[in-house]
Amino acid sequence: MQLATYKKPLSIAGAILVILVVFFIAKEAKAPELLPSKTGDTVPVIDPTSIGKVIKDKDSGKEFISNQIIVEFNPAVSEADALAIIGNHGGKMSQRFTLVSMFLVNVNDPGDGSVTHRVASELRALPEVKSADFNYLTTLPSNSN
Repeated sequence: MQLATYKKPLSIAGAILVILVVFFIAKEAKAPELLPSKTGDTVPVIDPTSIGKVIKDKDSGKEFISNQIIVEFNPAVSEADALAIIGNHGGKMSQRFTLVSMFLVNVNDPGDGSVTHRVASELRALPEVKSADFNYLTTLPSNSN
């Protein structure tokens, strides 16, 4: 009889412990930290150095993101080797495309495209790289009927 008296409080304490653990896990797994904006809404915290400017390529006249390069590697190059090559040239993979060995790479560019031009040229010169080009903005042709 005495053992039965302790089982109920122990099961309640166990349930409370489980609830507290679930609460703290859920609290840690929440969305990224948000900051209040001037309008009262919340906006995600973004690293300002990861945001490039839209600038025009002097050679082609096309607009591109000043700190992004799209790099395609030859099929024989492993993902680990591709990431090492990107890192050795001061880049950081932002996104990997799955159907081909292509990567969207961010470089630390001051916003004028100078570093992006240099890194793209360096990558194009490597035998492992099939192509390295700016992340051009595309627009659909307008219907002027």
